[in-house]
Amino acid sequence: MHLYIELFRAKDAWLELNPEQRREYVQQVGSTMHGVLEAGAELLGAGSAAPGTSNDVGYDFFAVWKLPDADVVKSFEEGIERDNWYDYFEQVNAAGELVDFESVVQRVMAL
Repeated sequence: MHLYIELFRAKDAWLELNPEQRREYVQQVGSTMHGVLEAGAELLGAGSAAPGTSNDVGYDFFAVWKLPDADVVKSFEEGIERDNWYDYFEQVNAAGELVDFESVVQRVMAL
């Protein structure tokens, strides 16, 4: 099992689209996401960043996904690219295999 975390904010290209263009684009992205969901992806949560968060990273939105394996992670990323998401949104991602906290602590200690 893998987690995929997206942090993003709108670029000028998104802000310049009119409401109808935005609607059309969101429908296009929705079609891509439907395929990923059928492959076992699960959106754990998404939202707007809370003002005043300690060590805020400066992005306005986030989404956290659970993906069954590395192949679905790759498919997810290919869909983002194919839909030209990065033309409209500045985004950073973190992804990796889901492990228990003790495993993470051991990896940190091994640095």
